[in-house]
Amino acid sequence: MNISELAKSKINRFKTGYVFTYDDFDMPVNKKSALKKALSRLAELGKIVRLSKGRYYKPEEGITGFLKPDEYQIVKDLLNMIYI
Repeated sequence: MNISELAKSKINRFKTGYVFTYDDFDMPVNKKSALKKALSRLAELGKIVRLSKGRYYKPEEGITGFLKPDEYQIVKDLLNMIYI
């Protein structure tokens, strides 16, 4: 499997509305740039939504379009960064 297929497989296992970063993927350091490019392409296709630099979420489709993730999902990564 290539990096793009591994990323798609991992994202399919996430719940809708889940906010994830590059760290959620167990990739070697030399494959990080390929992962970034794969996530960028998935965002362009509308499979995932870019929340901010390096943060994406799996969207849930509502009546008016994509729904935003829960506030907890947005804040959890920020809290995790503070405690590390």
